[in-house]
Amino acid sequence: MRKYGLPLLILFVSSFLLEIIRQYVYVSFKAGFLTVILAILLFAFGASLNDHRKTRGDTWLKKMIFMFIFVIFVLLQLRVVHFDFIDIAFSTIGFTDVIYQMMYIYLGYVFFS
Repeated sequence: MRKYGLPLLILFVSSFLLEIIRQYVYVSFKAGFLTVILAILLFAFGASLNDHRKTRGDTWLKKMIFMFIFVIFVLLQLRVVHFDFIDIAFSTIGFTDVIYQMMYIYLGYVFFS
């Protein structure tokens, strides 16, 4: 049940939480706040998909690299960090919000692998 039930539970709770925030939170930075919350929830969903078996390569350096990449993607999506060459490359390969969301899930999955 834990292998299949936990990711499903995270999906339901996440969507409920995001809908509550969209309906009842009124702040000037609501779009950015929703982006950060969505990124964290998708990362948690990706982490729940992994079976969390300990491996010998389970190092803190690997986790720091993945968290650094996660933060860079969030900052790029929020347009806090702006690099022309990255924007051109992402627009050329069609790097949209859906790809960002899939990357958050992937980074959550590989964080514990």
